[in-house]
Amino acid sequence: MEDQDGGPDDEDHEDEDDGPSSMDWVQDPYLQELLLKQTSNARAAAREKAKMDQLEVDAVTPLYEGCRPEDTRLKVTLMALQMKVKHKMTDTSFNDNMSFWHERLPKGNDINLYMGLLKEELATLWDTPANTWDAAAEEYFPMRAALLTTVHDFLGYGYVAGQVVHGFNACVRCMDDTTYRQLDRDPGSSKTVFMGHRRWLRDEDPWRKRKDLFDGQDEPRRRPRTRSGEQIDELLKNWNECPPPGKKRKAPEPLLKVWKTRSVFWDLPYWKILRVPHSLDVMHITKNVCESLLGTLLNMPERTKDGPKARYDLLSIGIREELHAGRPNDDDDDDDNDDDEAEDTQSRRKGKKAKKIEYYCPPRASL
Repeated sequence: MEDQDGGPDDEDHEDEDDGPSSMDWVQDPYLQELLLKQTSNARAAAREKAKMDQLEVDAVTPLYEGCRPEDTRLKVTLMALQMKVKHKMTDTSFNDNMSFWHERLPKGNDINLYMGLLKEELATLWDTPANTWDAAAEEYFPMRAALLTTVHDFLGYGYVAGQVVHGFNACVRCMDDTTYRQLDRDPGSSKTVFMGHRRWLRDEDPWRKRKDLFDGQDEPRRRPRTRSGEQIDELLKNWNECPPPGKKRKAPEPLLKVWKTRSVFWDLPYWKILRVPHSLDVMHITKNVCESLLGTLLNMPERTKDGPKARYDLLSIGIREELHAGRPNDDDDDDDNDDDEAEDTQSRRKGKKAKKIEYYCPPRASL
């Protein structure tokens, strides 16, 4: 009878347990030297060093919150590649298998996971300057590469900058000092509109007092205070990331409600001093506005912004009385059904005055 302590099964099991972990081979000096010596210059070596540092981080980072402690990002990736080699899977079958599970796993809600690698590349380009010859001064100087601005549409602005671009704080310049109004749900459109455009005019501009051309009110308020990058960076230093699934985040400070996440670009040393870190793509915005205007002016089906809800919104806001729903000069006199609806709307409005416009004007927040 074989000794239980010296059985072949136990020996095989011990051999499997004694294998090097992913963290051990990442920190192997021979492997690091082998990877780094193949680089041709200092900048390439710095990039490879940054990749090695990222591997060390992935070797101890859990795959997702709540998973087993041994399931790190690097270990799971290596196990998947080992299975591919063991079962002789082609690249197509392996990619299809990964796509199959990716579609069935919970969607990620943190764009910083995808932008983190880009941030590391940008940090490397800034930290490792290139020795460049200045022909005018006839001397060498260290030239650094920096990301000056990003270009995207308005929704992309929210994803990249981490700032709220919808709801009551949709104005990215006004922030928590946004003037908004919620329209009625039925029969209105239930949209959130922003009517404080005259705040951006000069204090002596005569249009501030032309209440007959706007909503019947003067505009004595000044434009919202612009906050610098240093102020925003100081505010977001202690930002708490997304809470675990099923748990709600505690109510933040008023100004923090303007952000939904802290962008990884704030980790770059020069990001807080940029005047315009994010830019809007004028081509897409102009195209959308032009399509809306042409669709409304030409009364194009499914593209016009004119309709019963839009007419009622004008009535609710108290502007453009000639376009209110149910007016006798509407262009729908030939349609009996539309006439009946207009008469019903007119009868409901008899003896009633338009509601006084009440805007929400939040107090100015001080940093």
